[in-house]
Amino acid sequence: MALFIAELSVPYFNNLIGQEALTHLVFKQDFLIKLISFTLIGTLISGFYPSIFLSNFGIVKVLKGKFKTSKNGVILRKTLVVGQFAASLILIAGTFTVIKQVDYLRSADVGMNIDQVMGLRNPNLPGDDYESQRATMRSFLNSLLANPLVKQVAATNSIPGGHSNDISSTSGQSRIVGLSEPQDATNYIHSVDESYFDLLEVQFLHGRNFQKDMATDTAGVILNEAFVKRAGLPVGEELIGQKLMFGSDPENTKYPIIGIIKNANRGSLKHQVEPTGYFYEPTLSRTLVKLSGNSVSEGVEHVEEVWTEFFPNSALEYSFLDDRFNDLYANDQKFGAVFGAFSGFALLVAILGLFGLSSFMASQRTKKVGVRKVLGASIAHIVSLFYKEFLILIGLAAIIGTPVVFYSMDQWLASYAYRISFPWLFVILSLVLIIICAFLTVGYQVWRVAILNPSKTLKYE
Repeated sequence: MALFIAELSVPYFNNLIGQEALTHLVFKQDFLIKLISFTLIGTLISGFYPSIFLSNFGIVKVLKGKFKTSKNGVILRKTLVVGQFAASLILIAGTFTVIKQVDYLRSADVGMNIDQVMGLRNPNLPGDDYESQRATMRSFLNSLLANPLVKQVAATNSIPGGHSNDISSTSGQSRIVGLSEPQDATNYIHSVDESYFDLLEVQFLHGRNFQKDMATDTAGVILNEAFVKRAGLPVGEELIGQKLMFGSDPENTKYPIIGIIKNANRGSLKHQVEPTGYFYEPTLSRTLVKLSGNSVSEGVEHVEEVWTEFFPNSALEYSFLDDRFNDLYANDQKFGAVFGAFSGFALLVAILGLFGLSSFMASQRTKKVGVRKVLGASIAHIVSLFYKEFLILIGLAAIIGTPVVFYSMDQWLASYAYRISFPWLFVILSLVLIIICAFLTVGYQVWRVAILNPSKTLKYE
């Protein structure tokens, strides 16, 4: 049955994780061998304890049924149930934590406004006339801006929402001349035009933006907070006009610092903002298009029409920045989905184990329940006695599971540069969910025994 269900579930599992991880299981010889081995070993282990346990009983005790009320047997059953519910608590609380962290990453302020921003890959224009190519791109951008559906355009060599290797970098020395010591570290180099920061609404802390009519800005640099802080300097106005130099040769080019921007996460929030220097270049390999108005689809159609007019032999490649950032966390979302699926299975197994234990205990205490009813106990009182015992088991599961889920999920969250605090509320909610499932499961069995007529349960006494 398990093999049949697993075979039917293969396409759903592949869809869940977003890749063809599994194929038809019934045709995989190595898998079938493992499945048969697991079945045999599981059968041997499952039968080992009861066989040894029962073989230790004398014939008289066995015939009297004394083994049914053995404390050792009850302890084993309760231990298994506690273990199952502890595993369920760990997985359920872990699932909630993963979902919360992914939601935080997707909704966190990245330091720039990426709403309704398209990223385009510019075409490779024919010929070697750079000025002609630049003029063509300027005409293209002006045509985009001619429609009110386009609010702003900007040039860049890297579209936000990518990875650290999407922009240039240097691993040599860098320093702010006269203020910081040379540092051997990776420096990220991002080329942009004068509209880039305005389009993304990146905040300037000190200094100013690039200006296309100032020829000296081609030699200037804008730094982010991360770059300045890594140099061990305070982010202040006094840095404006100072010079940045790469390499150890004192004759190397020195770039005047004209501005300092607030940290903006160009990539995933799993990582800290890269120390980045921004340099001015009016024509680059990528274009950002900020759409305006309520109809994004109409804006996209306009961009497509203008693109076809200027570059009929090149396919338009574009993506929205919010989609790019969401894609950065696709694997985390899949991880949460798989985690959630296993949490559901774990809770189901725990409920089945509890169902068996509650059924066994209810049948063993049928006569005790009858006696209590004869002595005047109400059904509610009898049910509460059973609930109290199972609540203790769930409490033990919480004592075992809570430290495990805290340690494991706190370690997982530590891998993110930007993370939530450990959500203790989710541990409580997971525990409440388990208690509700447990009480519903136990309640059915206990109710059946509690409503029996004492005359029927005590007639053999």
